[in-house]
Amino acid sequence: DNIDSEAVTTTLTVLPIPTAVITNANATICTGNTVTINLEGLANSTVVISDGTSNFNVVLNATGVGSYTSGPINADTTFVIVNATSDSAPSCEYTPIAGSTGSSVTIEVGVPDATISAAAAPDVCSGSGTSIAVQGTPNGVVTYTINGANPTTITLDNGGNATIQTGNLTASTTFALTNIELEDCSNTIEN
Repeated sequence: DNIDSEAVTTTLTVLPIPTAVITNANATICTGNTVTINLEGLANSTVVISDGTSNFNVVLNATGVGSYTSGPINADTTFVIVNATSDSAPSCEYTPIAGSTGSSVTIEVGVPDATISAAAAPDVCSGSGTSIAVQGTPNGVVTYTINGANPTTITLDNGGNATIQTGNLTASTTFALTNIELEDCSNTIEN
């Protein structure tokens, strides 16, 4: 007996597992301010983030970017990615490994601060200059004075660092930090 049989084939489509990362760096904000958490991942997927109390859904756009803006924050808060779900049928889910890169961001609440951490050369010859390292809250704008006058500002970088170049000095000179501002938050620095 010959049985006619037709070749039957099927194609299975493998759908991508969505991924998601928080692209913010840890930051300090003033009490009562809001923060925007920026996310990247699989286009059109839904990412669930948590502030430890509530979950929030963020739908990423066609380029895989989205954000969530919090309400006022009054205490240190860590935002974590709970999961990400693709918009495909069937939907695929991603759950990050706790502590993995980009799975969380910590927002500290407080006032910005800055200190003079070191002078490259605390003693210089007349007519010479040096540099003074300043450290503090990242992106803060620091005001300093020279011998109690001439308020000048410098901006700390993303790592919270800046350098004051003294120029050539001919007498003992005092550089003092007086204030730091970050967004709408200001802090007087006590010397």
